[in-house]
Amino acid sequence: MENLLVYTTPQNYIAYMVSHPEKWGDYLRKCAFSKSSFEQETPWISLEAIESLQESIKPGMSVLEFGGGGSTLFFAKEGLNVTTIESDADWKYNIEKQIRAKGLNNVEILFREFEVQPESSFRNSAYMLALPGHSYDVILIDGPEIAGYKARPICFEWAEKNINENGIIVVDDAWRYGHLLTQNNAKYVKEFVSIGPGRKGITKTDIYYY
Repeated sequence: MENLLVYTTPQNYIAYMVSHPEKWGDYLRKCAFSKSSFEQETPWISLEAIESLQESIKPGMSVLEFGGGGSTLFFAKEGLNVTTIESDADWKYNIEKQIRAKGLNNVEILFREFEVQPESSFRNSAYMLALPGHSYDVILIDGPEIAGYKARPICFEWAEKNINENGIIVVDDAWRYGHLLTQNNAKYVKEFVSIGPGRKGITKTDIYYY
């Protein structure tokens, strides 16, 4: 919780905005007083990470998302082939409704449930076993969490086994998982701390390059 507070305190937020005056336009258009990231059709991650993603992705790439939303629409509109694992049936319906409205046909959403505890149940859940043997160019980890923030590191373990050469893994709320910075097989990692769409505070997103 201590690390989380570093990114959500008003003091931290004000300090960021003072040191990045060029971000006020983005803040007013995309952040605290704007629509949600889903309505903006953009990932709910750091704005600087989104900018980096836009430089890395290309039409035809394969994407796996642990948890869907604005990112699903973002990747699909960019021409990537998107597979999303979603554990919330109502949210899956909302995403699919938008996909149909946009006339997109390059998205597959898999509804998979899981038990939140114990950890072994999550590791062996339908959610984690949805796509054995597949590999992807981009994997976004922004899905469910369980007590102690254990779920996303488990997703990260899976992702490292299923990422293509020259692929990337995106980990959101990365302040919670600092240990991944020293426990990975990536060629290098970029850390992005900034404001994010549809949120009032600062967030941190890490991108791992393979």
